[in-house]
Amino acid sequence: MKRIYFKLISIFPIAISVGVMTFITAWFCNFMGWTVWLSFLSWALYFLHGGTAQKGLSAFISFIYGIALAQLAIWYINYLFEISPQEAWWSTYIVPSSVFIVASIITLTMRINDSWASFIPAVYIGTVFRFAFIDLSLANKNITEIVPDLVFPILFGLIIGWCTVTLLVFLDKVGFAQWHRRWEVE
Repeated sequence: MKRIYFKLISIFPIAISVGVMTFITAWFCNFMGWTVWLSFLSWALYFLHGGTAQKGLSAFISFIYGIALAQLAIWYINYLFEISPQEAWWSTYIVPSSVFIVASIITLTMRINDSWASFIPAVYIGTVFRFAFIDLSLANKNITEIVPDLVFPILFGLIIGWCTVTLLVFLDKVGFAQWHRRWEVE
């Protein structure tokens, strides 16, 4: 019981710090009119990709690549639906063929260099971000109209990830918490 008590005391500043960062993120996204879950997903992916500024930038580029691939797929889907009769037997395969093409392109391009393979999740998340905007009734808007709604929250989430790491390293240096122990397996 004593060990749990001391562990709680040592991680309490971390919990409060992360709570404050989530409050700031939710408030700022609401203030800017952004979809908050985009920032939270990119914040989580910042840590998934190593929690450094360089890896965060690489994750951002991967997100943008995924968004671009999804946009190409949307144009492909719209084009095929425009030129094909709706009753055609093969029209039910338009969307699955788009997913097949995008997944193949992601796998081919991200496996060219073995170090890029770790960014495959970020590319897929980027495609999901763009496709999610279909559910948000933004499917027929031009990509230039929704780029701020996609890119800025993603970038903000990555910045919050960097701020979180910076704050937790500071807390560790001044002796308030040992945040690196959170990631160790006991």
